[in-house]
Amino acid sequence: MANQSHDKSSNLTSLINIIGKRDVLEAEILNLLAELKKQNVTLTEPLVDEEGYPRSDVDVAAIRHIRHEIICNYNYF
Repeated sequence: MANQSHDKSSNLTSLINIIGKRDVLEAEILNLLAELKKQNVTLTEPLVDEEGYPRSDVDVAAIRHIRHEIICNYNYF
């Protein structure tokens, strides 16, 4: 009987920790998406022009890094 009570409290503690980690990841993803929005690009928008050259109106390296971080965080869900 005591083991069941200990298991339940341990499970509850684990669940609370997991929910906290999820909330942190969600907040980070939202912040990164806001950064993309500041750059006026989306997660899937091409970073090259019609001729295949990198766009000159955005920081391509920064956007690729932000996209990478978003995708990595999505994978943790």
